[in-house]
Amino acid sequence: EKGCELLDCLARGNETGRVAIIRVGGSRAIVNAIQNHEDNKDVQRVAFEALTVLSSEFECWFDLEQDGSIDAVGRAFQRHAKISAGVERSGSVVMSNFSLFRSQNNITAE
Repeated sequence: EKGCELLDCLARGNETGRVAIIRVGGSRAIVNAIQNHEDNKDVQRVAFEALTVLSSEFECWFDLEQDGSIDAVGRAFQRHAKISAGVERSGSVVMSNFSLFRSQNNITAE
């Protein structure tokens, strides 16, 4: 939870910082937190908040699209959006950003 909070704070600085976080594996670390703590709604909320910032960058989408992590994010969003307003709010932005990048790159969701 604290790791996701730190990444969220760092990512809010500027585009250069967000891209640097993505390039060193920050977005994947957040997805790992989502997957490894699927029953912890606080971790889910903070992780989705951090992804909200990073998901505005093409590099985040591309990185997570390459290894299939976006599907895991989508499943977590569907599972937690109904029980956490924070996940619903942040997750909606994340999924919208990812959907936009998919459509811009002519990739259809499976």
